[in-house]
Amino acid sequence: MAPEVFPENPQYTNKMDIFSFGIIMLAVANGKAPQTINMATVGRIPEVRRRQADIALLPTCHPLHDLILACLRDDAALRPSAAEVHQRLLEIQQGTGGSQVTAKLDEVLVALQQQAETISAMRGQIRGEIHEIRGEIHEIRGDVQEIRGDVQEIRGDVQEIRGDVQEVRGNVQEIRGDVRESRQQFSRELQELRDEMHASPVFPPAARPWECAGDPWRCAGESPAILQRTARAS
Repeated sequence: MAPEVFPENPQYTNKMDIFSFGIIMLAVANGKAPQTINMATVGRIPEVRRRQADIALLPTCHPLHDLILACLRDDAALRPSAAEVHQRLLEIQQGTGGSQVTAKLDEVLVALQQQAETISAMRGQIRGEIHEIRGEIHEIRGDVQEIRGDVQEIRGDVQEIRGDVQEVRGNVQEIRGDVRESRQQFSRELQELRDEMHASPVFPPAARPWECAGDPWRCAGESPAILQRTARAS
């Protein structure tokens, strides 16, 4: 294949076919298939140098020698056109009597034409598949956009939930403050009640059950007097 086929975005022209035709002419002239070459050197080393092993087998006096080298030029613009190749082959046939070579080349040209038609059909099929793939990609992009919208909506819901959680936390803190204040108020009122009971004549110190261990009526043997005082006070 021509060196311009290998870049990322190759521009296909008929000069690629001229290059391939040069390789075929080289194989026909040598009577053997070209040797395998290192594809990693494509575009780095001129094609004539890369294929020197095959070109060296072709005598410089061979009628196709110069035409083959012209077809294998790296610069596609410097390669001859199909009409020029055909004209040169006619000149070779008329000037050297190389009818057998020309006949073989004509057969090769027919085969190349058939291959070109096959390649053209394959290109049409590939373009159709590419168009279909692009449609699928467009559809996938639409799905991605929809998913992104859903994600944004979910993020909004999460933010709203976080706001609600913050509000609940504030309410909990407020309730805890109220509970703490109520406990303190209850403790104060309880202490005031105890102080009043300590100062009350109805409950002398010895008759205060919460100050006695065990049985509250065992406090200093004063339970009958306490009962009488309680009865009179009520």
